[in-house]
This record gives sequence, C-alpha cells and structure tokens, in this order.
Amino acid sequence: MTTSGAGSREGRNREGTEAFRRGLAAFTQYVQREQRTVVPRQHTEQITIDGHDHDVRLGVRVSNQKPRRDRLSSAQLTQLTESVHDLGGGRHRFHGSGGTRGCTSP
Repeated sequence: MTTSGAGSREGRNREGTEAFRRGLAAFTQYVQREQRTVVPRQHTEQITIDGHDHDVRLGVRVSNQKPRRDRLSSAQLTQLTESVHDLGGGRHRFHGSGGTRGCTSP
C-alpha cells in the first residue's frame, strides 16, 4: 500500500508547525529566565504546552536554525522576528548574524 504524497506532506507540515511552536515557546521561556538570547549548544529546555511536558533540545535547535531559516514560512519568520524583538533581542543565534532574513538591531 502506498501513501498519498499530499497526505504525508500535510502530516509533515503539521509536525513542523508543532515543532516550531515548541521551539519558539522554549526559546521565549529561556530568554525571559536567562535575560540573554545566546543558548549553549547542549542546553535542553523543559516546557509545558496544553498540559503536556516537552524537553526541547534548544541549543541544537538554535544552532540548526540559521542554515534552515529559509525553510520557515513567512508567517513563522514574522512570528519569530516579533518574538525576539519583544524579548529585547538584537543579534542572536536564532536568526544568524544578519542578511536580509536575519534579525539585527542597531
């Protein structure tokens, strides 16, 4: 039996959206607690979303985000940028160190 390409694509998109949501929540929680946007690569952040606990490998996620940021939807990129600005972040590892899609503050 083969699976429909559209169905499996929708499943991946949903999983990606949930992973993005967990990552953003973990990053927000970390920055609010630590008052900085640089996350050590080995750091794991524990978060609770909708009553479920999650361990997010935040350091790895942040480190991998720079080369993968072009895969974010425009809505995700906007949400990430606004969250970082709301948290008082300037240059940070979640977006990289500049470029047209990066988030930098003067």
